[in-house]
Amino acid sequence: MRSIAVALDVTPAVVGFGGVERYAASFWAALCEREDIDVHAFAAGRGRRLEGAVRQTRVPLRILHHAWSLSGRPRAEDLVGDIDLVHSMDLIPPPTRRPLVMTIHDVLALTHPDLCSPRARLTQERQLRLAPRASLLVTTCEATADAVADVTGLSRERVVATSLGQRKPAGAGVGSEVGGPFVLAVGAITPRKGFDVLARAANRVAGFPRVLIAGPDGWGAAAVRAQVAAADTRRLVRFLGPVSDGRLDALYRDALFVCHPSHAEGFGIACVEAMGFGRALVATDLDATREITGDVAELVPPGEVEPLANALERILSDAQLRTSMGVAGLNRAERFTWEAATSNLVAAYRLALD
Repeated sequence: MRSIAVALDVTPAVVGFGGVERYAASFWAALCEREDIDVHAFAAGRGRRLEGAVRQTRVPLRILHHAWSLSGRPRAEDLVGDIDLVHSMDLIPPPTRRPLVMTIHDVLALTHPDLCSPRARLTQERQLRLAPRASLLVTTCEATADAVADVTGLSRERVVATSLGQRKPAGAGVGSEVGGPFVLAVGAITPRKGFDVLARAANRVAGFPRVLIAGPDGWGAAAVRAQVAAADTRRLVRFLGPVSDGRLDALYRDALFVCHPSHAEGFGIACVEAMGFGRALVATDLDATREITGDVAELVPPGEVEPLANALERILSDAQLRTSMGVAGLNRAERFTWEAATSNLVAAYRLALD
């Protein structure tokens, strides 16, 4: 079977953060290791400088997107040479005369517009208008694939879920730098992540330990911080900001358990990471989260303080329960590997070329 030459748009590794950045970087690395894929990577934007074999155009995305909409140039094949297929890993897909695969991580900017920035809403509206150009759409779980098909009106057969993999541990030697017990939450500081709900719930539980939140500021971070401060009457919550992979590993290892109180998710990589480190997990009962965690997490209704407080108290007070949940999560996390996810993605490429 001959290899597929793929023009891989890794722009999210330049301008994205959190799960979107990790998605692009991890699939890029995994595809480069395969003998049946010939990766021709390219990226645009004025964010991070990428290393390795990549054609990086350091121009503002808005300028490039404007050129694409006006002239349809430069095409992906103009940037990287002759290829069989183009994979846009997020945002606006490049023009091309080759079969196009588009990753759509979620449709939350349309289904939950109040939780997303105006720019995110405009970008997603344009992305979804262009979706019919694609031979195939790729997303991260079956629940999100259903939502993408519903919003775009495309046949469900044209939307493929490839899941994600666990992040490989960055290695021992880096400590969490935290003394005493704590509960961990991970994610960008945005209204969508529900950290204000977590603050209110934690403050209702007698003897609750510190709550550490690891993640960069996103859209609406100032308002979220103000809401958390108002709810955090016992000063339990501490924002750590962005942390290195090594320190994040240590935080997972040292946490009593992990809480993921998000209002809406397309996947929820923090849930997979928590399970992969054998931590008990309390999360909101969303379609995507339920699909990922199965029956190994304690799920509560999104946005509701009292059920979350009850779940936090129950997990905090029962060490044996935390241990059994951690073991169950560790077993479930074994299905989430980048090797398996990449094999599914390559199968999607071949389907798009049929």
